[in-house]
Amino acid sequence: MAQSVREQVEKFVVWYDSGRGWKPSKPMNFKSAEDYAEDLQNRGMSTRIHPQLMITVDDLING
Repeated sequence: MAQSVREQVEKFVVWYDSGRGWKPSKPMNFKSAEDYAEDLQNRGMSTRIHPQLMITVDDLING
C-alpha cells in the first residue's frame, strides 16, 4: 500500500500571501503547519501547505 505524502515527508512549509507576494514559513511538522496556516487564514492571509523540498548538492550541480 502506498504511503501518503504526510507519512513520507518529515517537514512541511506553509506558504502565505498577505497581498505582497508569497513567502515561506520555517519548516515544521504537518500538525504545526496546519495550525499555523489556520492562524494565518484567520488573519486574512491566503495559505498553502507543501512538503519541504530536500535537494542535495549533486542535484544543484547536475540539475
